[in-house]
Amino acid sequence: MSVIRYDNPIYYNQLYFIIGFIVAAGGCFLAYHMIHSTDFKWRAVTGSAVAFTGTIKFVHVIYGYSMWNVQVDIKWEIVFLSLVIPFLISLAAFYFIFDGLNASTNILRSTSSLGLGILIMNYLCLKSLVLWASPEAVQPAFLMTERETFILVSIAAFILIVTGFIFQMLSNQRMRREQDIKRIRLHSLFHQNPYAIYALDSRGRVVNCNPAAEKITGYPLEELINKSYRAFVPKKYHKEALTNFFSTLRGNTAEFQTKIISGINEELTIKVKSFPIVYQEKINGVYAIIQDITENVHLKLKLSEKENHYRLVSEFSRELILLMDSSGTPKFVSPSHFNTLGYQEEELLQYNALALIHPDDREKAERTFATIKKTCLPSNEIFRYKMKSGDYICLESSVVPIIESGEQYYLVTSREITERIELEEKLRFLAYHDSLTHIPNRGYFSSRLEEKIKEFSEETGGFSVMILDFDRFKWVNDTFGHDTGDQLLIDFVARVKDNIDKDEFFSRLGGDEFALILPCNNIEHIKSRSDKLLKALQKAWKIKQHEFITTSSIGIARYPMDGKDFKSILAHADQALYHAKSKGRNTSSFYTSIIEETYSRRTTIENGLRVALEQNHFFLVYQPQIHVQSNEIAGVEVLLRYVHPVLGMISPAEFIPLCENNGMIDEVTHWVIKKALEQQNSWTEEGMPRMKMAINISPSTIVNSSFAEVLNKYFKAWNVSSEYIELEITEDVFFEYSSQTLQTLTELEKMGIKLALDDFGSGYSSLRQMKELPLHKIKIDKVFIDHVESDRDRAFLDSILDLTKKLESTVVCEGVESKKQVDYLVSKGDIIAQGYYYSIPLTAWEFKHWYENYKMQYAISH
Repeated sequence: MSVIRYDNPIYYNQLYFIIGFIVAAGGCFLAYHMIHSTDFKWRAVTGSAVAFTGTIKFVHVIYGYSMWNVQVDIKWEIVFLSLVIPFLISLAAFYFIFDGLNASTNILRSTSSLGLGILIMNYLCLKSLVLWASPEAVQPAFLMTERETFILVSIAAFILIVTGFIFQMLSNQRMRREQDIKRIRLHSLFHQNPYAIYALDSRGRVVNCNPAAEKITGYPLEELINKSYRAFVPKKYHKEALTNFFSTLRGNTAEFQTKIISGINEELTIKVKSFPIVYQEKINGVYAIIQDITENVHLKLKLSEKENHYRLVSEFSRELILLMDSSGTPKFVSPSHFNTLGYQEEELLQYNALALIHPDDREKAERTFATIKKTCLPSNEIFRYKMKSGDYICLESSVVPIIESGEQYYLVTSREITERIELEEKLRFLAYHDSLTHIPNRGYFSSRLEEKIKEFSEETGGFSVMILDFDRFKWVNDTFGHDTGDQLLIDFVARVKDNIDKDEFFSRLGGDEFALILPCNNIEHIKSRSDKLLKALQKAWKIKQHEFITTSSIGIARYPMDGKDFKSILAHADQALYHAKSKGRNTSSFYTSIIEETYSRRTTIENGLRVALEQNHFFLVYQPQIHVQSNEIAGVEVLLRYVHPVLGMISPAEFIPLCENNGMIDEVTHWVIKKALEQQNSWTEEGMPRMKMAINISPSTIVNSSFAEVLNKYFKAWNVSSEYIELEITEDVFFEYSSQTLQTLTELEKMGIKLALDDFGSGYSSLRQMKELPLHKIKIDKVFIDHVESDRDRAFLDSILDLTKKLESTVVCEGVESKKQVDYLVSKGDIIAQGYYYSIPLTAWEFKHWYENYKMQYAISH
């Protein structure tokens, strides 16, 4: 120590000593904290060295001033050296400490450097102090000798050093343990990661990679190490990959999609996320995390293709496609809505899907929608939907519930069926209404009469049926022509309607026969109603410059007095009508038991029918059917005739119903079939070709389950192919329609027998049943062709012909009698005609001669 010789002991101020000790401990803690508090090396090393050097120097100075009985002078040039040199040595020591913490090396170098720094600082500090005796010094309260101070300082320093050393050792152990945990986590994250992880150096070479990299790319680890990433990237993607690589080296993260070539030479689509590798504040490489998205890309491509297909379907489909939620709010509408309804897509999205439904149909629509939501089952409905123009069209809608992303939606597919509905209504009208007078026809009347019978009760009371007809209708047709006769029927209907009440049902049964259902069975009331009608119908008719008078007759049957079922009540009304005519016409007659007793003609005919087969009173005639365009013979219709030994020739319309009523219709039908097959063979033997024969079959025969089997036996017995036989059924078959009827007709079709619906439009036709029946030919009743020159009649006939074409059925028009009618049919396509224009019904011998003459005329004309 550079002091004067001083023989007296030196005493120290204990207060200064305690302050110095506290500052020394705090400074050392600060230096230690700074070296551990940051990962930035030079910031930590420099800060720790400054704190440590400054603390030691401060302690030296305060300890110098703590000596009580001496005066201190300071040599500042040496003080400067005592700061600079220890600072540099401390800088090295803390450098070693920082490296030792991060590399887990021993701390020998760091502690040696710190010891050297403290030694040099102590030496230079002592050299910078000059001590002088101070006789004026005031003795402090607490004094220590130099020896006592040295001992105390040494003990404190030792305790401080040992404590710091132990603390540092424990801290290093904790740091190493934390670093080990981090290494384990990083190792697991690196090796167990399902994504490929590459570590690239600054030149883009693979330094390391995880097992997923081998699995995804198909390259073993040894082939990947030290190879540039560009070796695996196709050349056309090099520029993009290089741009992202250098961007990452500049400290940015990058995320992009590119392609690589796998180890099996397969092109893979990958998603890359790269970020820089930073060590000691320097970027020396790039981490690249790679996800194989090849399958996802393919799936997205397929999804995109499907979406494009769905888009094309929705854009170009004529059907209306709408997706709505549970509240009816549209989520998607196809462009086809504009073409059909006139709305833009944006406009429809503003409406509730049910808002544009016709008010009369909305309640049904809401019920249907509620049922679909409750049952989750699809449904089909027909609604009227409002167009932008304000008009309504008919839509047939299919509603299917679907679930998308956990949400319930409803797919509505609709198509416009306005024309179909109108056609169905027109056909329904034709099926249930008379084409000439437009009032209910026989079929409609039969349905209504059946309903009235079912509804009958003592409370509701009974009802009555009137049957009306003209007394001289045939005379009108023969005298003034069929046009006048048709107009008479129309005027007759109008006059009757003017004289009946709204609750009375009026219909045309056929020809000049009409029926009226009255909702009461009181004789006096009915008599007054019939008298009123007869009086109205006695007035003169003025039609086409013709003025004439006709009368009418009325037959009346009351329910339930005069019959308990449909057939009996109608038959008794019909008997009463004939009784009225027999009384001189222009009158009405109630059914009584006496009328039935005096109904002798019918009884006579019925009795004659019972022996007609045995006594050969039946015979067959044949009427040819001609293709109107080619004039070729299509076949013949086989017609049954009956000659009563007393009454003479009886009309089929009179004796066929009697055959059906007395149960002999099946026997008569089988006789007709056998005779027709026999005649087919006779003509063949005479040199005529086989031709198709159309045979009328009663509905009661059709329902016989053995009919098809028996018919097949006949074909085999007479060696005639089934293709030459065609069976005609009338619309009466719909009255006895059942599963057995359909089964029999289906069996006949399988046998190769064609089926024809005879007299279409004259009776009762069920569109639903017509659709089910295996019909190949439709014969249109004579009434539709009679006045084809009339616009109204032609419109009805056009509708029927359109229907038959759509049903892909052959059309036969009956009752063709004029050249005008033939010309009209020629304009409508390949239609078959039958009627007096070509020939009346002929016996077998007459038909053979007619055939020879017709073929000769046909050959000459062609």
